Amino acid sequence: SHLLASSFPTGESDGYSDFSDSVGTEGPAKDILLVQQLRVELIDKDQKLNAATRQHELDMEEQRTLRDDQAYERQMERQHYEQTLQNIQDEYEGLQTKLVMEVESLRAKQHEIESQVPRLKQELAISKQQLQQLSLSDVGYRELVKTPEDQLSLRDFVRVRVYEEVRECREESATSQANMELMRERERIAARAVSYTHLTLPTKRIV
Repeated sequence: SHLLASSFPTGESDGYSDFSDSVGTEGPAKDILLVQQLRVELIDKDQKLNAATRQHELDMEEQRTLRDDQAYERQMERQHYEQTLQNIQDEYEGLQTKLVMEVESLRAKQHEIESQVPRLKQELAISKQQLQQLSLSDVGYRELVKTPEDQLSLRDFVRVRVYEEVRECREESATSQANMELMRERERIAARAVSYTHLTLPTKRIV
């Protein structure tokens, strides 16, 4: 309206009719059309700006969501790594504790064995002495064997049995040695016979 108002003169002069004649009805119509075109363009630009703003906001929200997802994934990976590391550390500490306990147990067993060594040596010496006391001569055996078993002491009974067992072993050993010597003698006789036969056999003369 301001544009339209400024387009016309304010005084009454001869030029007014000329201006009106020259402009006619085309001037205001063009201005109105121009204003409408400008208004449509402004509305279109405003809609495009709003759409661009909304798209920008959506893009920013998507980026924020993506960053949040990435941060969450990194956090989960870090937690998984820390948990794995903690599990390994716990397992290592458990194995170390078990190893220490096993070493302590071995040391205790070793100490127990070492403490028993003197007693075992003493028992071994006593056993050797007792075995020596169980030995019996031929004369002693003949004297004890005349005594009825129910009148023998436990020691003498054991001595008699040990003597008899040892005597049997000695007899078997002597028999085995005699058999071996007999076999060797037979082998020597056979070898001499083969040698004598080879020497006495006539040799075939080659013509």
